Amino acid sequence: MIRKSAQGVLPYPCEQVYAVVADVERYPEFVPGWLDAKIVAHGDEGLRVEQELRLGPASWRFESVARLDRPHRIHIHAASGPFETLSIQWRFEPLGTGCRVALELTARMRPRLLEGPYGALLDRQAEMLWNVFARRVARLQAG
Repeated sequence: MIRKSAQGVLPYPCEQVYAVVADVERYPEFVPGWLDAKIVAHGDEGLRVEQELRLGPASWRFESVARLDRPHRIHIHAASGPFETLSIQWRFEPLGTGCRVALELTARMRPRLLEGPYGALLDRQAEMLWNVFARRVARLQAG
């Protein structure tokens, strides 16, 4: 199982950072490897999202559930697909006029034999995601 985290402080209000992370249908526009993301249902448990990701030479479609606690936390977990476990948790904490943003990623491939070839790619995902979202927020704030 892979467990990775990344965190840092952004000079923007948490509400603005949260809004970018919560806008899952825009991920294919700026997150490398995110081929498709579509909200298929809004419910008590959160958003159900159909996604397609490319990781190395392979791409996978899967469904995830995103639980939103605006503007404090977003927890995403895979409900189907190639992951035995996939959990992505974002936390947003006000810090002066900025926001401390923490990301935790936990993943286990199904079948576990895939962890060897894809483990190294997954290993870098938390830091890559944090950096991609930080750049996206900065770009949107700059206008």
